Formats: sequence, C-alpha cells, structure tokens
Amino acid sequence: MNIRVNLHPKKTPAVILGMIGSTLVAVPAAAAHLAGFACWMIGNSLWVLYGISEDDWHIITLFSFYFITALLGAYFLLN
Repeated sequence: MNIRVNLHPKKTPAVILGMIGSTLVAVPAAAAHLAGFACWMIGNSLWVLYGISEDDWHIITLFSFYFITALLGAYFLLN
C-alpha cells in the first residue's frame, strides 16, 4: 500500500488557519479572539492568492469578503 499525500502550498495552510481561527474565536477570551481573527486574515489572504492564481473570481470575491469581516472583527475587538 502506497499512500501519497499532496499538500497544496496555498490551500493546505489556508484550511488549517481557518480551522485554528474558528477554534480560537470560539474560546471565551479576547486575546484568543484576536489571534483567531489574525489566523482568518492570513488564511483568507492565501485563499485570495489561490483564487488569483486560478483566475477564480468566486473564490477571490468570497475570501476577500471574509478577510474584510475578520479585519472588522479585530478592529472592533480592539476599540
């Protein structure tokens, strides 16, 4: 049995950061929320870059919106 795992250089870290971000935002601590928003912003940026590389405007639009909402979440948490 030969198991080969292909990890995509943009999608794999984007998925992992999205999962970490969701977990951190679910924790009842402001510092964890801020770290979660940061994970989301980085992960969403990777998805946007992936969308650009694939000329996929659906991905670009969706994850640009997600990036902005994560940015707003971090901003409102800090202010």
